Amino acid sequence: MGELLKNRKFQIIAAVVVVLILALLALVIFSGSGPVQEELPPVSVSLVWWNVHNNPIYEQIATEFSQAYGGAVTIKVVNMPYNNGETYYRDLVMEFARKTAPDIFSLRNDDIPAWREFITPVIDIPGFTNRQIIDQYRENFVPLVYKDTTSRDQIYAVTTYMDNLQMYYNQEILNQAGIPLRPKTWREFEEQIKIINQKNTDNVSFEQSAIAMGTGLKAENGDIIRDTNVANFYDIIPTLIFQNGNPIYDTLTEQSVLGAGRNQQDADTRNITKDSFDNVSEDDPVFSALRYFTSFTDRDSPRYSWTIDSPDSKEAFLQGKLAYFINYRGFETEIKEKNPRLKYGITELPQLDLNSKKTNGKFFADVINRDLETKGLQENASLEDFYKYEYAKRFLYYLMQPEVQTKILGATNLPAARYDLIKEQQQGDVNLGLFANGNLYADSYYKPNVAKVEQMWGRLLYKYHYENIPLKEGMGEMVQDYNVMVQRGPEIRF
Repeated sequence: MGELLKNRKFQIIAAVVVVLILALLALVIFSGSGPVQEELPPVSVSLVWWNVHNNPIYEQIATEFSQAYGGAVTIKVVNMPYNNGETYYRDLVMEFARKTAPDIFSLRNDDIPAWREFITPVIDIPGFTNRQIIDQYRENFVPLVYKDTTSRDQIYAVTTYMDNLQMYYNQEILNQAGIPLRPKTWREFEEQIKIINQKNTDNVSFEQSAIAMGTGLKAENGDIIRDTNVANFYDIIPTLIFQNGNPIYDTLTEQSVLGAGRNQQDADTRNITKDSFDNVSEDDPVFSALRYFTSFTDRDSPRYSWTIDSPDSKEAFLQGKLAYFINYRGFETEIKEKNPRLKYGITELPQLDLNSKKTNGKFFADVINRDLETKGLQENASLEDFYKYEYAKRFLYYLMQPEVQTKILGATNLPAARYDLIKEQQQGDVNLGLFANGNLYADSYYKPNVAKVEQMWGRLLYKYHYENIPLKEGMGEMVQDYNVMVQRGPEIRF
């Protein structure tokens, strides 16, 4: 019994010492008073961070964090190619299987639910209660970031930016067509289509198109493949559905509302009830949005601008044959690299209702491997395991801070996710400010398996264009497929 009391006394003393050290470190780190000079932890640790951005700024941020702790922690940044997730997540799964997974790694926002059991929240930061941390997060970050990175008042992922869909335009095409103003609504956009479109001599295909919309996946030897001539079609369609008054998935009830009509319950969705894309008898907002999207490939529609045989939409825009192109902020860098002489501009994505704007938001966020918590908090944990877990949490909290995010945004030129930094970007570069502003009304929806859900939209369009399946029939099958995936629960794609 005496030996047991001695061990217990030693454990209590050790715990008190650790708490005091961590409190001192937090005070120094987050008060901006400079790196720690003394009272350093008794062990040095190293963390591995898989980062998908391939920008030197992240190594700089990791180094500055290390210096703030006097070099007691080092973070090795491993630049991982994302490749649309086709290899990244497979590599990540393999590393988990080998027990060699990175300590911190990047996930796309819609992949976070599938990885929830493998990651741990940012909690127990010295100097702050968990309630204070979550309140700070809610107050500082835009709604979509909060929605997609938190669960039950715990922060599971931290992002330093957010991107969203807006509309690029070819200034020269619009000038030649005598169009001085950019469309704010889809109704205004439709008025420009006939002026812009230029058909080839076959009177079917286009030499110059107003916009690329209406198609999805193509087929090769009878098999559906991930090939399309409309970039981001699997994000554009949900955006039209959001604008038409349906959130696809109700986060309050945690149930699918795809094809269930307009959701009158969720005030956060700001549903539209006074208008729709088409004056169709079917009042379902999903069908209305799908019909609108596919009308751009309908030869009998006044919106007819694109075909299944049209060229790649991105290349068409870069070659000056497409007037409007829906894409994310990152595409501007590609324009400057591939066609620096292209006279282009960026305008807000047209809306159905200017009082209820919606676009699609997308971002990568960093998470902590749950193994760090498991090892760091076990009864016989080593000091190295304990501090690896503690440093990982502090690093993600460090990434939330405005000073750190300002440095990253300055180097990446991406739209901000924090309200205060959005305000700064709104007052700076016009194009960057437009995307930053879009983050205020960007939305997303639950994807149980990201790859399967994105392909779900493509299969619907494939059946419509290649198998002549009526749109409403195809939509019914798609809704059933999505509901089955929701019932099955989140799945890791690889």
